[in-house]
Order: sequence, then C-alpha cells, then structure tokens
Amino acid sequence: MRFRLLTVLLASAALLACQSTAPTKQAQDEAPIFNYAKADQQLIDTLAELGSNIVEEHQLSFIVMCEKKSEVAKVLAGGVKYKFSVDDIHFDQDKKYWRSTMTKPLYLEVELIQKQRAPLLPYLNNTSCLPLTWSAQVVM
Repeated sequence: MRFRLLTVLLASAALLACQSTAPTKQAQDEAPIFNYAKADQQLIDTLAELGSNIVEEHQLSFIVMCEKKSEVAKVLAGGVKYKFSVDDIHFDQDKKYWRSTMTKPLYLEVELIQKQRAPLLPYLNNTSCLPLTWSAQVVM
C-alpha cells in the first residue's frame, strides 16, 4: 500500500517538477497556463493503473505550495470556507516552499475535481504559489 501511495504522490510531484522556483510576475505573464484538466486526468489514470477503484470516493488532498507562509494560510482559509479539511503549514526544506494540504472526499471525475478547485483558484492570484494539484491513495 505504501508503494501505491508513494507512486501517486510521485506522479503529482512530477507535474510540479517543471516549476522548481516561483516564477516572477513577468514570467507568470509569459508562461503558458497550467492545464489542470490534463493533470487531473493523468492522476486519475495513474490511480486506475495502480488498481484503484475509480468509481469509489477518494480522499483528495490538494497540495498548496507557496514561497510565503502567509500565502499558504490565505489559500487554506479559502479551503476552510469551502469545507476542506486543512493540515498544518510546514516548510519543505527540499523544495524551499511553505506547504500544506486541503483534503476532501471526492469522486475521480475531472469535472467534479475542477468544480471543487475553481473557488480556490482566486486565492492563488498574485502569489508565488504553484498550481493547485492533488494526490490520493489507491482505493480498492
């Protein structure tokens, strides 16, 4: 079971690997828009390949990573408003980002995941935060 969770977490981390540092305002303006639908579908496909029952509800943990602790706190406050369970904020020494997760039980449907993420995206505007991706454990 640990291997499966690790694999899904690594798949999620791979989606963020291209953004090891927060882009500047100019780079954000010039950078392509993150394709959440594609990333969501890739994670769903990875869970299915690992044997997860994709018609069952999963605990999705949205990953919040920002250069400033206050930015993470702002996003988490939005998560609480939209009924997410939030974890403590901690500093990731490897990535040099403040991070936390917001968890909610959801079905693995791209449209549903996007609908739950949509009200949180305004909290990421004008911040150093990375795209709001997610991870989940395999559900048998």
